This record gives sequence, C-alpha cells and structure tokens, in this order.
Amino acid sequence: MNILETVKQFGIGSGSVSRWINQIEPKASSTRQRKIDPKRACRAFWRLSEGHLASS
Repeated sequence: MNILETVKQFGIGSGSVSRWINQIEPKASSTRQRKIDPKRACRAFWRLSEGHLASS
C-alpha cells in the first residue's frame, strides 16, 4: 500500500504517514492517564470486526 492509498484508507494526512514511516522505533509511552484503555479498545474492535465478518 503506498502513501496515497494509506491516506485514503485511514483518513489521515500524508505528513502523518511519512512521519510514521520514518520513525522506526516506537516512541516511549507516556504515563498520562488515558480516557480509554488501549487493550480494552483493541479487544472491542476485534470483537466487532469478527462479528461483522461473520455476518458478511
């Protein structure tokens, strides 16, 4: 997938994609308290996507 396809697929700017490509190592995570627990959000996303795929 090229940058233009990625921009269209995820609805983000080309600058964001370029920065992500150039940043090989992930940034250190912050200790800031998040409103949404990333692990719970990921599990919910996969449950929803599996249900969507099963009904297709």
